[in-house]
Amino acid sequence: MTRSAALAVTLVAGAAALVLQAYPGMLPADLATWIQGSSTVDRGTVGLDNVYGAGELVLPPFHFRRDF
Repeated sequence: MTRSAALAVTLVAGAAALVLQAYPGMLPADLATWIQGSSTVDRGTVGLDNVYGAGELVLPPFHFRRDF
């Protein structure tokens, strides 16, 4: 695994944790679809490529309750 792939995995895992915190009932398949479909911006060559992979991950602002 390259350094950039290792970084991408870490970032996507963190993004998934944030999404699941905001939507705790989301199913794994729905999470994958949401991340791949609605939260990526294609960069470079259209589709998957060796420079940008699946694209830039962009998350919407989440509003969390603080119970402390």
